[in-house]
Amino acid sequence: MSDQLLRAAERLEAASPGSHVGSALRPEQTAVYRDAAEYLLDVATRPEGVAAMPFGRIVLPPRTGKSVIAAHLIGRSGLMAAVIVPTRALVMQTVRELRTHAPNAPVGVFFGEQKEIVADGVNVLTYAMLQRGWERGILPPAIRGAALVFADEAHHAMTEARRDILRTAFDPRAIRLALTATPDYGPDRQLRHHFPDLIHEIDLAEALALELLAPARVWVAEVDADASVVRFIAGDYEADTLGRLMSTAPFLRAVEVFRYLPQNADIPALVSCASRQQAYDLWRFLQAHRPKDRPAPALILGDTPGDERERLLGKFERSRLDTLIQVGVLIEGWSSPRCKLLIDLAPSASRVRATQKYFRVMTRHGAAEARLYVLLPKALPSLPVLPMDLFGQLGEYECGEVVGGPGGGERPLVPHPRTPVAGVQLKQRVLLSGILEKPGLDPTCTEDVRGVLESCAELDVRRPCGPRQFRWLWFNHALFKGRGDFLLRWVGVERTNEVYYSWLGRLYPTLLDELANAFLGTGMPTDRWCEDDVTRLTRQLESVVAGGPGDWRARDALHVLTGGLGDLEPNPETRLLAQDEAALAVALFQRLRQKERQVLLMSFGLENEESLSFSEIAASYEVTGTRVAQIAAKGLRKLRSWMYALDLRLWGPARGQAGGVRPATGGCPSKPTGP
Repeated sequence: MSDQLLRAAERLEAASPGSHVGSALRPEQTAVYRDAAEYLLDVATRPEGVAAMPFGRIVLPPRTGKSVIAAHLIGRSGLMAAVIVPTRALVMQTVRELRTHAPNAPVGVFFGEQKEIVADGVNVLTYAMLQRGWERGILPPAIRGAALVFADEAHHAMTEARRDILRTAFDPRAIRLALTATPDYGPDRQLRHHFPDLIHEIDLAEALALELLAPARVWVAEVDADASVVRFIAGDYEADTLGRLMSTAPFLRAVEVFRYLPQNADIPALVSCASRQQAYDLWRFLQAHRPKDRPAPALILGDTPGDERERLLGKFERSRLDTLIQVGVLIEGWSSPRCKLLIDLAPSASRVRATQKYFRVMTRHGAAEARLYVLLPKALPSLPVLPMDLFGQLGEYECGEVVGGPGGGERPLVPHPRTPVAGVQLKQRVLLSGILEKPGLDPTCTEDVRGVLESCAELDVRRPCGPRQFRWLWFNHALFKGRGDFLLRWVGVERTNEVYYSWLGRLYPTLLDELANAFLGTGMPTDRWCEDDVTRLTRQLESVVAGGPGDWRARDALHVLTGGLGDLEPNPETRLLAQDEAALAVALFQRLRQKERQVLLMSFGLENEESLSFSEIAASYEVTGTRVAQIAAKGLRKLRSWMYALDLRLWGPARGQAGGVRPATGGCPSKPTGP
């Protein structure tokens, strides 16, 4: 396996972007491909017996070509591969994409009754078939021998059973790559816990800014229907009750009006429903009430036979159908760039489901705009995730304003007539939190911000969680109601460790030590080799920190890691400063990858008490000296950026003086009085 990976890494490194037989990569896809190729090289050159099992993740928005990138990696590397997908329908879709974008690689399938395995290429199977085949001992050797294992829609792999199978069913050095647009289901189900190595990530806001997705316009309509009877179960609304509520006449009539507006009538449309019964009721309603010159809508449910499903989707692509009504089955994996109208009758509090749903119509298709209509009942037990929640912008959104794409918000609004449906009101302005009312919280008022934080029973401000967990918390205060991710945007705090902990430090100055420990990850488990590396570094720096003569190699290391402290004249004040900085350097050193730690230790001479050149280190790893230089430079860049961020953002230029963390006292200059 090691030899296979090394030869594949060399092929990827030598191949030019235009040398592939299949389709060409777009510039943003090329960047992802190169990061994945570098990760493969990193895994291939890890020391034997000391490397963690490679679990990497690539996070890209829907409709940006994750499967295309996977096909290029398979085709150019020449490695045996397995692609795992969540549904049978996605198996055949993935097979078609692989044959298009990696035409030289044989493609096999392993699902249901179809077991057409290829021994030298890529095999596509479902998560269920992987689990069943492994538990029954019938998983073919061609799959178990895969060197590249792609977990598509990887949030389906976030169970202990599937994690264990991914670890045990394949060679320990096989590279497991997670592909997903939705890495987090909640604070306890985050992809980074299962696939810890981040290879590349583009969030939704960045994808819009880079014009990777179609520009979109959103309209939100409130329907006078009481949703207080809808229960909140397992993190989302109870589908059957919500579906019955939203099958009433005002909702069905609103769908008819919005679907067949003159400006929408010719746009292929997808209607998302909460339940089977709701979808069936709407299908019957539109059959009877659609304009006479429009084709009847198609209904696709979970039990729709595969051949019937493919027939309907084929008619939709050939413009013989213009409206699809579905319940979830087209949300994941289905792609139709020409579909640019979504009418949502299935509000969800799940960011994952909302992302998968709303971005089905945002595949870039020339200059075409996506149009999204969201119908909401009143008094839902928790606020749903709206499309604007996902776009990463803050402020008030005016319905019909363009989001993303060339020109941004400079495009004129699309005028919209008043809906003639009784009890249905189009909201003219919506706050980008999913809340139809503006919070009264003043972000500059320390007292009120503390009050909002302390309104959440799940947040212990004495031992605060990190920003990833914080975003899922719910705050219920007179001045602010909403999730943690919206609260951070409202108060202007970036979701990075440095800025987040600095903000908490300004709010709670007495917790500085606790916040610093949280930022540094103190107490987090490390691998045995990390503990050995840290012990060696700490021992070598002790004499320098204590003010003794020390070792010149340790002085050089301290100089490089801390930006010059090794040159300071020894006196009590600088000795204390050196002690703090050395301890900080050691703590940050633990966050480096194992190979980065090893290369730095050997180059400083702290490994074998002899400073080794990059060429000498390369010989021991059987890689090039250029590659070792890249690893060392990357490790030092990380350490210096972390040191700089901690000094300036958490503590300030003078360790808590001007520009640093200062206690805020006193009341608010003026209390917000409402929207």
